[in-house]
Amino acid sequence: MFATNCACHLRCTDSQCENAKKICKKYEDNGCRYVLLRGGKNNRIATLKRVPTQQELQQFDLSAYPKSFAEMEGSKWATMMRDSQSNASRINSRGSFRSLVEQLGPKGGNLMREVFELGANSSAKHCGSRYAATPAVGSGSVPLSKQDREDAQQAFLSRGIALVALSYHTPMTLLNSMRSWKQSGLLDMVTERVAILNDPLPQEVAIALEHGFRIVQPRDVPGSKMSKSNVWTIGAAFYYALTQIQSEYLLFLENDFKMDVLSSPQNTMMELVGGAALLDSGIEIIRLNSRRYQGCNTFKSCDHHGIDLQSQAPGDRLRNWFAFYCRDRQVAAQKPYVSDCSSEPDYRCFTSWDTNWTLNAVLVKKGTMLTKKYPMKDNKSFKSIADIGLDQYRKQDGFESAMVFSIPWQRWQVPICISYNGLFIHEEIETSA
Repeated sequence: MFATNCACHLRCTDSQCENAKKICKKYEDNGCRYVLLRGGKNNRIATLKRVPTQQELQQFDLSAYPKSFAEMEGSKWATMMRDSQSNASRINSRGSFRSLVEQLGPKGGNLMREVFELGANSSAKHCGSRYAATPAVGSGSVPLSKQDREDAQQAFLSRGIALVALSYHTPMTLLNSMRSWKQSGLLDMVTERVAILNDPLPQEVAIALEHGFRIVQPRDVPGSKMSKSNVWTIGAAFYYALTQIQSEYLLFLENDFKMDVLSSPQNTMMELVGGAALLDSGIEIIRLNSRRYQGCNTFKSCDHHGIDLQSQAPGDRLRNWFAFYCRDRQVAAQKPYVSDCSSEPDYRCFTSWDTNWTLNAVLVKKGTMLTKKYPMKDNKSFKSIADIGLDQYRKQDGFESAMVFSIPWQRWQVPICISYNGLFIHEEIETSA
């Protein structure tokens, strides 16, 4: 369990949650130290929390980074901060889709042809309809002309992805992830790098600067909605991430999502360009979790107890998307709900009818998140997904809870794709309460 450094959640079997405590004790050598409890007396959920092991303390030694902000003054870190602020509007042209497609060679050309000329898998139900040669009946779309498709492709190629990382008092975890993003080449594949640092420690600031990130603190954004001084919840951070970038596409990563360094640079480029192209085709959320390390083994079982493809109750369908990683199982049952939309990179697409809400390693389109409105439960008011996130600025789990339970978002049937192989691994070194 803790060999993969995930923060595990499990249901308590008694009032004292002894089952969680026993598991934490079992994995003490892997860093488990304490258990956080939430929920009511008869419905408690435990989150196992870890601290760095001795090996990790050596591997992620922070002694080279400043221990106070006073120590940063007049040092190289102060110079790096000034340079970062003065270059805030600079775009990395090497990270444009045009540059990435050129680096991909024939594979890049084939990918563009598949999306913009062939309409991806335009005969499939869940693959986006903007470029479909024969749009689905009732979609309201009409086939684009050859010139319109060419213009759309050129506009797409001129754009790129902003990587926004969110961190709060976990510098070793941030260092682990940023090292992996650099080692894998990811940082050269994006047009912007932004670090949202909640009430940051000086080490977090220095780590972000060292990796070429522009730093945004909540207090830097006039009038922003904070849960406490200089702190944004994840819902608010997602909203402000969208408003703080120039790029049209956002790769939103909490600091405990490191790169799967076994993914080659070419494969990473294909995943990013292919995912963004699907967003351009009408998909609204791309999920990029690596299927090698998803949660605490929950994704690895094709017979997960939470999968119910037959139920018409939204609450019963929250984990159906786990099954979509399993092509060889439940194929007939899956067929109405999931489509294979791209073979290289490998994307499977479905809707929010079959999934919980999560911001774990997602790629989205800024304009869609900020402007597309969905009906609230009263069917009278309408809000964007980003607006709902901002509404939940007071509680860290408010965004997820609202999307799944009080709205719920399943009934909107938002188009979503998962990368079948994925790119990012959830790995915490130290955890904040």
